[in-house]
Amino acid sequence: MYLGVKPDKMQLLINPSGTLVGAEVFAIHASCQYRTRQPIKYGDLAITTSYSRTEVAEDLREILEQSLYKFIKMSPKVYKNFQVILLVP
Repeated sequence: MYLGVKPDKMQLLINPSGTLVGAEVFAIHASCQYRTRQPIKYGDLAITTSYSRTEVAEDLREILEQSLYKFIKMSPKVYKNFQVILLVP
């Protein structure tokens, strides 16, 4: 059994041993001590009283950094050579 949430590319799980992003989220068993966060929900930034603007921005940064490294092996050393535009559908 998984965490009971539908698949979402903009979702991450956080626990003291690390963060998982994307499809990795759904390979985790429900009994694991992760908390699920979705910085983008229903096409908007998911800013609430319990999920601050800073936390949303940090989670988006984490998703972006992990995705850049995982899929194109981009090191943080070269980030200064690029710019990013976030489009929320």
